[in-house]
Amino acid sequence: MVIEKNKAQHRNKKAHKKKDKKNNLMQTVSKQSIKKLFNHALELAYKDHIDEANKAIKQALRIARKYNIRISKLGSNYKRMYCKKCKTILIPNKTLRVRLHKTRMVYKCLKCGFIMRYPYIKEKSRKEKNKNSQD
Repeated sequence: MVIEKNKAQHRNKKAHKKKDKKNNLMQTVSKQSIKKLFNHALELAYKDHIDEANKAIKQALRIARKYNIRISKLGSNYKRMYCKKCKTILIPNKTLRVRLHKTRMVYKCLKCGFIMRYPYIKEKSRKEKNKNSQD
């Protein structure tokens, strides 16, 4: 009885390994397709095809949700490419207004009015370090 139980556990481990390999393969393929869709959306947006670009962004986000992939893990530039509320691609002066304040950048989506704030303390601290090293 103990031997049969061990065999069953061994079979389950093999099944999990096969499943893990399949999931890893699907995740790598989906990561590549998400990156391609984001880049394609950028190209379309700069050619003034905003609606098709939005469809590409929504498709990429759907794939990411399905395979549990974080957009932020793909790269920081992908994370700020779309509005978090309406999923519109953000292109300055077309679908996005950018304002600079002392410690942050303020992005405002021109489609839905959603406001996103991003700090830029790192750049500011680099400038201060350069000033101090020059003195």
